[in-house]
Amino acid sequence: MNRCRYILLFLIVSATLLSKVVAQSTQLKFDQIGPEQGLSQSAVYSIVQDTQGFMWFGTQDGLNRYDGYKISIYKHELNNPNSISDNNITSLACDSNGDIWIGTAQGGVDRYVLSENKFYHYKHVENDSTSLSENSITTIFEDSEKHLWVGTFDKGINLFNPGTGKFTRFLFDNNAAKQGSGVRSICEDKNGNLVVATGNGLYKIALLEVNNSSGTAYFNRYFSDQTGYENFKTDGIHSIFCDTKGKLWIGQWGSGLYCYGKKANELKQYTFNSTGSV
Repeated sequence: MNRCRYILLFLIVSATLLSKVVAQSTQLKFDQIGPEQGLSQSAVYSIVQDTQGFMWFGTQDGLNRYDGYKISIYKHELNNPNSISDNNITSLACDSNGDIWIGTAQGGVDRYVLSENKFYHYKHVENDSTSLSENSITTIFEDSEKHLWVGTFDKGINLFNPGTGKFTRFLFDNNAAKQGSGVRSICEDKNGNLVVATGNGLYKIALLEVNNSSGTAYFNRYFSDQTGYENFKTDGIHSIFCDTKGKLWIGQWGSGLYCYGKKANELKQYTFNSTGSV
C-alpha cells in the first residue's frame, strides 16, 4: 500500500514539474536591438547567423555583426577596396563554407570571408556575360547541391561558379515571365526544383538541368496547368519557403499567407483577423 502511495506521489510531482517546464517554455523573452544598442540603422532587411554563432543584420545604412554583447558596423569606405561596396544591404546568406554573402541595392554582391576578415566584390561589368546581370540584388540562396543563386531586381537570377568566380545568367523567357517582374525570393522544393518568386508569379526550374543549361532557363509557372487557383494573386508574392514535408509557403503582400501541398493539390490561405490570430 505504501509503495502505491510513493508511486502516486512520484507521478503527481513529475506531472507538476512537467507542467511548469511547459509553461516556462511558452514564455518568450524579447530583447530589443536598435540604434540605442548600437545598430547602425533601424530598417533591417535581412538577418543571418554564421557558423561561429555571430548574428548579421543587413540594414539600409550598413552591415552589422552582433556577438551577443556588442555590435560591429561595416560600411563602405571610399578609399578602402576591402570595405563593403554599398551601405544599403538588401539580402544576406551564409554558405556551406561559412562565408557571408551580402546583396546590396546598387553595389552588386560582396562575399565576406571570416578567416581573412576581408570582403570580395562581384559586380555587373558591361559586355561581360560572365559577370552579374545587374548590381541591384534582391535575394541570395544556396541550394542542396551547394549552388549559390543571386536574384536581381530586373535581370533574372545568377548562378555563381566558385572555381572561376564567374556567373551564369538565367533570364526569364518572354513566354514565361515579363522582364522587369523582379526576383523577390528563392527556395528549393522537395523534388529538387529551384522555386523563384517574382512580381509576376511563381516559377521553377529542375536543378538537375542546371549544369547542362546554356544560361537561358525556361521556367515553368506554378499553377499554370491547374484549375481552382484562378483567384490566386501572383503579383503580390513577397517571400517563399519550402518546408521538410514538401509544402510551399507563400507570403502575399496584403493577402496573408498561403500554403501549397502538392500531394493533396491544395492551396490554403491564412489571413489575419481582429482577434490577432490567423
